[in-house]
Amino acid sequence: MKNLARAVEIGEGVVSPERFRLMSLFLAPVSRLGFLEKISREHGVVSVIDPFFTCWGEGRLDSTSPLENLARKIYMAPEMAWCSPWDEKALKKITDCAEQYKADGAVYYAHIGCGHSCAMIKLVKDALNEVDVPMLILDCDVIDPRFTSKAEIREKLEQFFELLEDR
Repeated sequence: MKNLARAVEIGEGVVSPERFRLMSLFLAPVSRLGFLEKISREHGVVSVIDPFFTCWGEGRLDSTSPLENLARKIYMAPEMAWCSPWDEKALKKITDCAEQYKADGAVYYAHIGCGHSCAMIKLVKDALNEVDVPMLILDCDVIDPRFTSKAEIREKLEQFFELLEDR
């Protein structure tokens, strides 16, 4: 097994050649994960971060108080931060992730059943534009594959890859 830091240093990733580093925002349609993996490999795409599900909130856990500790841990869970009132700090986390992971672009999976996440699209897109990271909005249903066809997903992603290539 290679040292991960060394692989990053020499630019060796999970796909070869790596062409695009994308942020994933929210849940990709689970019924299309294999299909999305195939397209990613075809186009040299790596999903490098999903700040909505990987950035834990701040706070300390205290093992001497198990019930309070459990409540605090739930409150610190990444998805809780995105379900609370939004402010500049939340948007800064997204732009910081884009810069830290050197994202070339972002794919926002706009799940039709989640009004809260869809209401944030413009805020996120504007914040990412400020750090020069384009964002594709992919309308989907996380569970039901009938909502967005494979052909439609492929077309939108390939158009997005063309946009990234031209940058």
